Amino acid sequence: MVLRNDRRQRVIVVIGQPIYDAVRLVFPAIYKALFWWVDIWLQRRRNAALRDEIQANLFFLYSAGTVISEKWIRTAIHPFDYAVVGVISDKLHFSFARGQDQLNILLAPQHLPNDTHDLYTVLAAFDGVDIGELKPTKYLSDVAELLRPRIDALNDAFSETGYSSFRQKLSEVDADLDVVRRQSEWQLNKAFYSSR
Repeated sequence: MVLRNDRRQRVIVVIGQPIYDAVRLVFPAIYKALFWWVDIWLQRRRNAALRDEIQANLFFLYSAGTVISEKWIRTAIHPFDYAVVGVISDKLHFSFARGQDQLNILLAPQHLPNDTHDLYTVLAAFDGVDIGELKPTKYLSDVAELLRPRIDALNDAFSETGYSSFRQKLSEVDADLDVVRRQSEWQLNKAFYSSR
């Protein structure tokens, strides 16, 4: 009786495996051929929702700023339902990314848009506090409360004339953050490997 069930299972696997492989190969190709536009549409919808929320909560960025229009750039499809929006406001270039219950905000000077820094690193350098004292948030309303009183001073710090001195403060905070990361990794490895 056991041998007969074992033979049936082998036959099912031998016959079923090629069918499964064929479906696994063909279905993604059919999906891409027929429904390629759905991913782009969903990504643009997520980006539009984030853009609308930014405009509602961070309205003060728009008095001197603009959204980087998606019409002129190719819509990138981001994994895990992430939405990404760029905003240029006066001398600041903001990149907002939201997904998986996280909110990530990068800042860069408008004249060096690829020199990005995390919002909390910038605030730690700007306020002269330890980065561990700043608590990340996932709500744009909280970000508005952090940015609104500092926006003019941040524009001055990220200007072409003031950025070189502010960049040194950012480097110091980044160095402190690297030390904290290494200590955390060491403690994690110590806990993981000492139990073996």
